[in-house]
Amino acid sequence: GEGDKMINYDLTDIYYPFTIHICCIGRFGQGKSACVNCLLGENKAKESKSGASTTKKINYYQIKNQPIKIYDIPGFESKETCENAVQKMKELNDEMNELKDHLHFILYIIKSTDERMFADIEYNMINEISKQENTFLLYILTHSSENIEKDEKIDMINVGIKNLLTNNKCKDVNNR
Repeated sequence: GEGDKMINYDLTDIYYPFTIHICCIGRFGQGKSACVNCLLGENKAKESKSGASTTKKINYYQIKNQPIKIYDIPGFESKETCENAVQKMKELNDEMNELKDHLHFILYIIKSTDERMFADIEYNMINEISKQENTFLLYILTHSSENIEKDEKIDMINVGIKNLLTNNKCKDVNNR
């Protein structure tokens, strides 16, 4: 029914004929909600201190006095939770398409200290994300101020992204 919709357009839409839609997605405990709070400029999204998932459903936020809406999608860890996150993102985009709109940016959140970076599950997720039409995929690196060798970590991330592009693990990313 009407109450089941993920998108809740409010009165701010009257003032902004064009709204930018941003979706944050990534594994459990990568800092998605912290990234949302950073974009909002205030602490509205509940953050986990333990790395466990605190986001259970798609949460929607509006940047105050701006035509920007942010969607925080529950994290994933297994093949099943990854498929669930992809499904939620697709449903969100389908609802937007019904309203003649779409996700403009998908922020893929990566914790710089996570040793599991660019595991197969992430290649699968990024491949699915890359299939979203008219959407830009951006990689956001979190926890980069923690005790790590920054140049070494950046090199590792660059290699991971290069592998995505050159090994056809994410075929559509080359067309962005």
